[in-house]
Amino acid sequence: MQWSRLKLQLQWSRQRIANLISLKMQWNRLKL
Repeated sequence: MQWSRLKLQLQWSRQRIANLISLKMQWNRLKL
């Protein structure tokens, strides 16, 4: 089990979640 690899994956998933949230916020702003 590689710790650095796991850490990288966690960081990547967190970044993807943040991107999804920002996209959703932008979409809500467009709809209003």
